Amino acid sequence: MANRVSYHLNFSGPSLSVDTACSSSLYAIHLACESILRRECDMAVAGGVNLSMHPAKYVTLCMSQFAASDGRCRSFGEGGDGYVPGEGVGAVFLKPLRKAVEAGDHIYAVVRGTAVNHDGKTQGYSVPNPVAQSEVIRAAMTKADIHPRTISCVEAHGTGTALGDPIEITGLSDVYEEYTSERQYCSIGSVKSNIGHPEAAAGIAQMTKVLLQMKHQSLVPSLMHSKRMNPNIDFENSPFFVQQTLERWEQPIVQNTVCPRRAGVSSFGAGGVNVHIVLEEYATENGNNKKGETRGRGGSVVIPLSAKTRENLRTYADQLKTFLNRNNTNGSGLEDISYTLQMGREAMPFRAAFAVSTRDELIEKLDAYIRKEGDAERKIPSSGTRAEETVYLENLLRKGMSTELAEIWTKGADFEWDPLHTNGNNPRRVSLPTYPFSKERYWVFGAEEPSDSSEDRKSSLPDSDPIRADVEETDAARVKKQSVLAFDFLEELADAPDEEQEEMLAEFLQEKLGDILGFAPPNLPDFDQGFFEMGMESLQVAQFQSNIEKDLGVKTSDTAIFDYPNIRAFSGYLMTLISYDELDIPDTEPLSVTLDSDTPKDDFQAGDPYNVSQEELNLLIPDPLPGEIRNMNVEEVEKILESEISGLKLYMD
Repeated sequence: MANRVSYHLNFSGPSLSVDTACSSSLYAIHLACESILRRECDMAVAGGVNLSMHPAKYVTLCMSQFAASDGRCRSFGEGGDGYVPGEGVGAVFLKPLRKAVEAGDHIYAVVRGTAVNHDGKTQGYSVPNPVAQSEVIRAAMTKADIHPRTISCVEAHGTGTALGDPIEITGLSDVYEEYTSERQYCSIGSVKSNIGHPEAAAGIAQMTKVLLQMKHQSLVPSLMHSKRMNPNIDFENSPFFVQQTLERWEQPIVQNTVCPRRAGVSSFGAGGVNVHIVLEEYATENGNNKKGETRGRGGSVVIPLSAKTRENLRTYADQLKTFLNRNNTNGSGLEDISYTLQMGREAMPFRAAFAVSTRDELIEKLDAYIRKEGDAERKIPSSGTRAEETVYLENLLRKGMSTELAEIWTKGADFEWDPLHTNGNNPRRVSLPTYPFSKERYWVFGAEEPSDSSEDRKSSLPDSDPIRADVEETDAARVKKQSVLAFDFLEELADAPDEEQEEMLAEFLQEKLGDILGFAPPNLPDFDQGFFEMGMESLQVAQFQSNIEKDLGVKTSDTAIFDYPNIRAFSGYLMTLISYDELDIPDTEPLSVTLDSDTPKDDFQAGDPYNVSQEELNLLIPDPLPGEIRNMNVEEVEKILESEISGLKLYMD
């Protein structure tokens, strides 16, 4: 998986998958930080994913007595006898702090120190070692160069087992009590009691919880699923208390000094690998434009939104409006919002843009657009700005003409927004709603059992079905069938005006490609999206190219997909191969269908789609299809008949 991410995002630094059992994702974050410190890379993406794809996993956990008997993780609670597997995926983007500040990135927290070690030999494989856990926590504190008393929150491994939880508290207490004798000043909790144990993704789940707590300056409760604490843990005489209510996370005051919010995160693998990370909140130096008014030139800024579909675009606008109403004082200035949407979002076919001067004006325009008032939205073709518009566009960017830029962007112009942000105001990226995905379900269905023989296929047909194919379907017949089913499109292409033919062919390719990749309307591939950017593999490329050759009756070069790497380019190439004269499909030999001898040919029964005479077939299909239909089986003939019937309104006596 790590290598695929590097491939698709064109990352050239260290790329590896980590497997240390439950501590895998936190270990990956540790390795990413180390790679940055060693200057092996300038930035890194690190995280984890855990999916339970087969019930055998749960059977194994139950047989080995790792699974909780009541289906709950009782972190630090009484009665815990196992854990509940959880699923999840998450990642963090890591950069040196100085570079992140210079780039105006949205910084959630600062990694102050990380450390890893192993339990060594214990009383049993998977039995934790409190001494090793203390050592890894102490090492992380030393790297962070902070006093444990200034840490006011610990996100524990806390799987909810009777043995593991007390050992973890012992390891933590041994380190903290070396520096202070204060009791119950540090909140402790475990996300596993809320969402289950994500196993390989546990560390990233823990880190995400801490980052969100820092963002909202709140401590969230851990659900113990028990009225009493684990009797083997003496919390009253430890530095920790279990967080059981939602409350504000106050900055700790140590020796009359207000300290930033800091947290420790522990993740321990069943195989003995221990990881601890110390996090600290990031405090901005100057608040960065907290009034919510624009600082741009010309008195307004451009707020661009785009999506794959019209419905998703309106949902996006509604989410942004809701966000602005709920976060009126979150410190995000209008130019910060504009900068984030311009520089941090992909431009898609359905677009809406708003030139506004205040947050209130933006909310009003979003509301009007959602209610389908005004003309802020357009569906644009997948093409960039024309060369003759370049000078005009550069002039608009230089002068910061927001209204004109909003209009030209919605018409399909793609350009760099950087010139709008060179006025010395240094806007920053802020947290805003992300893309509203369609949330379609993609279930895996079982394949139908293939028939053992051609006789089995024949015998499976209804006895009352009078139509029989003259010969068995062969590979050649299947090739011809594809050409037959493409005739309608070829006829339409031949009749279309010259200026519309290439666009029609592109839409035809788009539909064919969607069938291969499993894309359903309205989420078909973009005309200008690279074939391999869509996730196509070599076998799919060969299938797509072969299908197009058969459907259009052309022969493409072996490297055509690479030479013309998207739908628009490939359709232009195909137009040079198709002979316009050959697009007028000539009449071929008359239709020949064999009818069952036991059924009178003229005995038409209403409602029976198969019992028709030759004359009635000629009514259904006025333009005779090629003789290849004789090589089709009943299902294929039925599909053609149904296609023709759907376009006709028949009146029969």
